[in-house]
Amino acid sequence: MKKKSFITAGISMGMSLIMSITSFAAGWEQDSIGWWWRNDDGSYPVSTWEWLDGNSDGIAECYYFSPVGYCLLNATTPDGYQVNENGAWIVNGSVQTKIADVIPETIPGSSETPEEEPPKEEPETETVTVNLYDGYITEGHLYDSYKNVTVGQYDIFWSNVHRIRSTGFVKYSLPASEGTLTMTVGCPYYGGILKIYDENDNLLRTIILGGAGSPRQADVIFGASIDIKNSNSITIRGSFDDCYIRDYPTFTYEKPVQ
Repeated sequence: MKKKSFITAGISMGMSLIMSITSFAAGWEQDSIGWWWRNDDGSYPVSTWEWLDGNSDGIAECYYFSPVGYCLLNATTPDGYQVNENGAWIVNGSVQTKIADVIPETIPGSSETPEEEPPKEEPETETVTVNLYDGYITEGHLYDSYKNVTVGQYDIFWSNVHRIRSTGFVKYSLPASEGTLTMTVGCPYYGGILKIYDENDNLLRTIILGGAGSPRQADVIFGASIDIKNSNSITIRGSFDDCYIRDYPTFTYEKPVQ
């Protein structure tokens, strides 16, 4: 019997060691970037809402987690809801809660729809258009302002322009990550090329003006309208020859009504 007891104790200790290595305690974690929630199996929720009872008081609050797993704080979520400074979902300033023991389990990354979700109320928005003037310019190289320039080979004068030299660029911050960029661009007779990039350096549009590039084009004035998605800034780069942006680019977006 004693030998059997020793064997049993050894097995129990081994199982305890294995379980201690592979199991995690669910709860909030924090690093220098922000907060995230660790599940019992070590995974964490991403791009989703979760009802969580972080302080074990039997009442759960609803939190939204970013594509990399961090909890959004004091922000508007991608689907248009508000969260407070602690990350909890609020409606008209009130934290929304649920009884913790009746909340269905959700699996991060699962395609299954949870039984409980925040109500799909469409937030009210208004259309706003802003000029991307100097306050929105964050970087620039071989970029300057000019007055009274001639565009093309005809007597076309623009009184206010922003010039981007060959190999120059200008970077604008945007007031929202989605919207429409609109601008009128031109060039001298010899032509020029403008390329517009998002914040991840993805090319959004190439504009060939005048005699630049191949095939050659006669247009020396061009009105551009570019849809911007998931980008907090845009960069406009020049090549071949000087290019002009008339007045300021504008950015139109939907702003939640407070």
